[in-house]
Amino acid sequence: MKQLINLTVSFVLLVTVSACSLHSSQMDQAESKYPDQFTRQSDAFSGEQVQEQFWLHFQDKTLNSLIEEGFRNNFDLLMARARIEQAQQQEIIAKAPLLPFLSLKGSASTEQQLGTMGETQGDSFRLSLAAGYEIDLWDKLSSQGKGAALQVLASEEDLEALGLSAAAQITDLYYTRIEQLAQLELTERVIQSYKDNLELVERRYREGLVPTLDVYQARQNILGAQSRKPLFEERLAIVSHALSALLGRYPSFLIAEQDNPLPDINTGTSIGIPSALIQNRPDVRASYLRLMAQDERVAAAIAARFPSFTITGILGTGRLDYANVISGTFWSLLLDIAQPLFDAGRLEAEAKRQDAQFKETLAGYHKTVLRAFQEVEDGLASVQSSEKRLAILTERQKATSSTLRVALDNYSAGLTDYLNVITAQAIHFEVQSQYLAEKRQVITNWVSLMRALGSGNEKLIDQDATRPLQ
Repeated sequence: MKQLINLTVSFVLLVTVSACSLHSSQMDQAESKYPDQFTRQSDAFSGEQVQEQFWLHFQDKTLNSLIEEGFRNNFDLLMARARIEQAQQQEIIAKAPLLPFLSLKGSASTEQQLGTMGETQGDSFRLSLAAGYEIDLWDKLSSQGKGAALQVLASEEDLEALGLSAAAQITDLYYTRIEQLAQLELTERVIQSYKDNLELVERRYREGLVPTLDVYQARQNILGAQSRKPLFEERLAIVSHALSALLGRYPSFLIAEQDNPLPDINTGTSIGIPSALIQNRPDVRASYLRLMAQDERVAAAIAARFPSFTITGILGTGRLDYANVISGTFWSLLLDIAQPLFDAGRLEAEAKRQDAQFKETLAGYHKTVLRAFQEVEDGLASVQSSEKRLAILTERQKATSSTLRVALDNYSAGLTDYLNVITAQAIHFEVQSQYLAEKRQVITNWVSLMRALGSGNEKLIDQDATRPLQ
């Protein structure tokens, strides 16, 4: 036994000393030179960088509670949480061969045998303890374990990315819903204004100051405004249903009406440097971790083509009770060396397949990075554009309001016909509606930009409870 142990140890040490690395990491291929700054980076985005969870910037308790509910009940997040658990169990499976295995085996039997002395009957039992360990000489097992551990981290980053996306969607739908409520309120005010104008026109008609056409046009204005109301009601319902579904509720549930106006928001936040985007975006981090995991799989596939060494030991006791009683202990120690000689190219093909998959994952990583930069650039362009449109619509509201007031005064004094009033009313109503839509669009674009930037590089979700970190 001592000779076998000495031979085994000597052989392992000899091969270990002479062994060289079978696989050189390819992760340097993921390195890239990023732009020094974003193309639209300017003084407009030189304020303080948003470090907190972006929705807290609105200081809206209702919105905060809806996002917390979404993190608890959103089914996409629950599915992602389950995928993390799967990855964690897969990590345990992958790392198990790194440790020795231990098994207990027992058997007992009663049998009758034929012999020269006639029939004999006896009992026998056997109890043994087997232990074994595969020497990870080529880092095949450790590479598999590292790959599985990296996959767990990637799954956790996936949850972060989904949480960030869910928070952005909930915020967008929440303020879109407030906008639709404001549009309905505006429509009601306009309808009432048109009704007041109709009373003025009918009074002047009775006095013989205006033709019948003015009355018909005034009534037509009311019907035109009323026809827009169902459109806003439909959009309100659709948005409410979408928001309910994101919260894990059935779409028939209508969230309580909100009196909150659309908030003014300072979009002049710092966007940081482009290279920080790689650390801030959870989807980029997840893609990089998957690339690292695939690199480990390549190493494991290459190592699988080399000999494997397994030491197995058995220690047991038994009893044989026939004509004579024989009992005692037994043991064995085995060094098993296996080297694939011919497998029709299976192991080589598997190593090449894993390498090709690394190339695919590498291209996917670079695509994810490129998409992240594109989303930031798109977000910057959208925020700047919507801010400019909102500023123009603010001034235009003042102009159309003054135009409408003058048109009504002139009509009341008999200085102009009712067509000027109709035109001024329609334009003012449309501009007010556009202003509400654009004010909400500013919020939507800013939220999209914050999501694209990674929302301050904070962990958003408590993965054990699937809720925002406090």
